[in-house]
Amino acid sequence: MSPRDCTDTEWDSTSYDGDHSFVFEYGEDIVDLLEPAPDERILDLGCGTGHLTNQIARSGADIVGLDASAEMLAEARERYPDREFVRADAREFAFETDFDAVFSNAALHWIPEQDAVLDSVAASLRPGGRFVAELGGVGNVQSIVDAVRAAASEHGYEVDSPWYFPSVGEYATVLESNGFEVRYATLFEVDGTRRQSGRVGLVACDVW
Repeated sequence: MSPRDCTDTEWDSTSYDGDHSFVFEYGEDIVDLLEPAPDERILDLGCGTGHLTNQIARSGADIVGLDASAEMLAEARERYPDREFVRADAREFAFETDFDAVFSNAALHWIPEQDAVLDSVAASLRPGGRFVAELGGVGNVQSIVDAVRAAASEHGYEVDSPWYFPSVGEYATVLESNGFEVRYATLFEVDGTRRQSGRVGLVACDVW
């Protein structure tokens, strides 16, 4: 399998808000790490159907939700017509005005090209701005990955995981190599019944 193109991936907004609602529910704790303040300009990178975008907006922040999925954004705009949403690729985006913070929940592990993402994040932040993100960490859904690889191997195929699940140390190194100062990073377990163990939460400060 080749790295997925996140602009071409089809997402089901109904399934996301139903069976997979735990994704943005877990993200509510990450909003606490963000500590959004009134009048701050914030980007929600990989905003999905906009639930956390709306939650952050309640703080009085000026927030923009960005996602590559037209279907997810259509749902977000219908649910939250007063919020601003734009369609763009997380690996290559630009805005005329810098942000005080970039926030991302459960999106970055879908994108292997982390350097490209972080280049865009850094370029969009004001000097001293902050990047707060949560993504799948090492060991996440490992039983599924192992089962798929084993089944493919039996038929003579090799497959790569479509996800990027780094360790805390690995991702901290990637951030630092892209000009960020890591203030906080942790690997934490979530509801094991959903097979979503091993997620990374972090706060990084742009020092460019």
